[in-house]
Amino acid sequence: MQIFSRLPIRAKLILLITVTAASALCIASAAFIVTDILASRTALGNQLEVLSQVVADNSIAAVTFDDHETASDVLKTVSREPAVLRACIFDRSNSMFAIHESPALVDNASSLPLPNGVLLTIGTVFRKGYVEQITEIRDADEPLGTVYLLASADGLKQRILSNLKLVGFTLIAALVVALLIATSFEKLISRPIVKLAQVANEISLRDDYSVRVVESRDDEIGELYTAFNNMLVQIESNRDELRKAHSHLEDRVHERTFQLTQANKHLKLEIEEKAMAQRELERVQCELIDTARRAGMADVATGVLHNVGNVLNSVNVSAGMILERVRYSPSVSLERSAHLLRDTASDSIPTAELMSNPPDRMLKLADFLQGIAKKCDAENTEVRQEVDRLVSNIDHIKKIVASQQSFAKSSGIVTKIQLEHVFEDALELHDVSLARHGIDVTRIFAAHKPLYSDQHRILQILVNLVFNAKQAIEELAGDSPRITLRINDIDGERVSVQVSDTGVGVRPENLKKIFSYGFTTKAQGHGFGLHACALAAYELGGSLSVKSQGEGLGATFTLVLPYQYKQEA
Repeated sequence: MQIFSRLPIRAKLILLITVTAASALCIASAAFIVTDILASRTALGNQLEVLSQVVADNSIAAVTFDDHETASDVLKTVSREPAVLRACIFDRSNSMFAIHESPALVDNASSLPLPNGVLLTIGTVFRKGYVEQITEIRDADEPLGTVYLLASADGLKQRILSNLKLVGFTLIAALVVALLIATSFEKLISRPIVKLAQVANEISLRDDYSVRVVESRDDEIGELYTAFNNMLVQIESNRDELRKAHSHLEDRVHERTFQLTQANKHLKLEIEEKAMAQRELERVQCELIDTARRAGMADVATGVLHNVGNVLNSVNVSAGMILERVRYSPSVSLERSAHLLRDTASDSIPTAELMSNPPDRMLKLADFLQGIAKKCDAENTEVRQEVDRLVSNIDHIKKIVASQQSFAKSSGIVTKIQLEHVFEDALELHDVSLARHGIDVTRIFAAHKPLYSDQHRILQILVNLVFNAKQAIEELAGDSPRITLRINDIDGERVSVQVSDTGVGVRPENLKKIFSYGFTTKAQGHGFGLHACALAAYELGGSLSVKSQGEGLGATFTLVLPYQYKQEA
């Protein structure tokens, strides 16, 4: 196709007409040859069929009376047909009855062996170079034998070769005529197109669009000439308009250049002003960064104060109990007993008589002093326990402060954790307050794997959740205050920790914003505790959620954590 596309248009037209004519002639010739071959084969088969039927009719008497000589004479009549090479008659037992062969076949008998009468099939069979005709000998519909004719197909081959030569000569002659006709008629098509190409080339070389194609035609070529001339008119008109526009554009360019020069001066002034504004912006950004850093420090400090405040409530309870025990200490009773002893000693009762026969008030005093001693021992024990709790809470305050300081510097330390122990540590900070308000704590801990996570962050979350549950119960003041703690394995990869209470619950409109920073429903609240818990849960690879049926129906906070906390690199 590339070679064809590079040919001149005249060569393309000649080649197209010649190839079209040759293709049509080839198809017609092939159809002629095929039709002639089929007709020749049919004629040869019909000829042999008639000949074999004549032989069969003439051989009925010879086969019936077993006359071999007469049968041979009948077969010799077939030799008049030069195409027949062999003629045979088989009796009804398919045995050779008579045979006649042409001299040409006698010389090449080895190449064509005698047929087997048993295997013969009635009809015409074309083989390579030969034709076989088998006809049945019948007398009044009684089969008497078979006639076998073998004919050469050389005549058919000669006819086909002759036809091929004729077709070849005809095809060559037709191609020559088609070539002459194509050469004559291609000028009618190619010459106008070549002329149009010459005019276009002349316009390109001279850059003169006033040149026109001058020729009058009424066909498609004429329409092409007219369209080409109209295109030249439009191009020439556009060029004139373009020159005018170019001249006008130069004037506009000079004008615009002056405007740009003035705008450039104003732009330089604006750039200087923007540079000053940029420097001011950088200064403000530095101040904002410093403010943000201080705000972050304030958030950390708020978290510390909130967690410390939770522990200080327990410290306050312990300190109040110690103060109450000291205020109502038996020391006042001891002082009254001392006055009683002085009054007894000032009486005039002899000591010997007093020891041998003590009065009733001396016995009562002894019993009273013994009771005070026991009460003092019990109070000393309670005071020591409260002091121990106070010391423990103060230690926990130190741990909270140290944890927040450590968190401000780096992430927490991942250790192996038993959630039951962490729950107990969280409850221990509130055990006095829980007992004072009569809040029952129910533990439902299912079997689960140990966690590998930041224990102190988990403790902070649970401390806040237990403290909020206690406050919610105190605010409702119900009949059966209870906090339920649950631990459940979820899917082998995560564990669920729940803190449920029978407190005031959460309104439906507050469920979505309860973890937002600054949101609180408490008069003295600051809205940081649950927000910090949610952030801590997220940083541990988990989540914190809440469910509540409404006000007065309690709430359930669910903390979901992975068994294996993956620290960020």
